[in-house]
Amino acid sequence: MAGVRAFDGHFHNLDDIWELNLQTNTWRCLLPLGCFNPARLRVAAYFQRMNGLVVFEGMGPEDVGRFSARAWLFRPGIDSKPVRLPATGDVPQLSQAWSYTVDPANGDLLMFASEGIYRIAVNPS
Repeated sequence: MAGVRAFDGHFHNLDDIWELNLQTNTWRCLLPLGCFNPARLRVAAYFQRMNGLVVFEGMGPEDVGRFSARAWLFRPGIDSKPVRLPATGDVPQLSQAWSYTVDPANGDLLMFASEGIYRIAVNPS
């Protein structure tokens, strides 16, 4: 399927995101510390249309209890903290996300996970 971007399938402990300036060889923290619950697992992907990171959040396979997956948009220089994105459909726990693609009709993300497929609207106000 054209436009599908792959993950390794597993979420990770992702609590901060850094940017390397290749011209000055310096790092800066993009994702403000403490934005997310450290107990949850997440994976991030660069979303070119919004010039930002989409962070997918889920629970690990060994975690107990129910927790719906979430998605966040963080645009460095625009957002002071990540903006939660609405999701529709049967939102899974999303302990494993294999790939995503952009719906050309409306720009939404379609997330392919171990528990199913769901749609994430990337249209922040």
